[in-house]
Amino acid sequence: YFYRDNHGHEVDLIWDNQRKLTPIEIKAGQTWQGSFLKGIEYFEKTKAETHTPYVIYAGSQERRSKKYKLLHYFKTEDVFFVQQLKPVFMLFDVFALAYLMTLSTLYF
Repeated sequence: YFYRDNHGHEVDLIWDNQRKLTPIEIKAGQTWQGSFLKGIEYFEKTKAETHTPYVIYAGSQERRSKKYKLLHYFKTEDVFFVQQLKPVFMLFDVFALAYLMTLSTLYF
């Protein structure tokens, strides 16, 4: 799923697992910016309990905190194999496609 309201708040991907939602932002940038969390923070205020959100981006820095997890897009398997989630195949291809589409300014 994805989330977008009529005020422009959005989250790129909402992973529905174990009766909790995991918000995931996908960014083409190589430099971490706090604004990457803007949509996630709004989503968490409006929705029920969620798993720790992820920001997947093109940079090399990784960060894990209670607030969010920051990962390079090559590490997307970490998102879908944590917390005993069922393996999801070919999702790397989905993220790679989303990343390439973002770079080329195409939209879904």
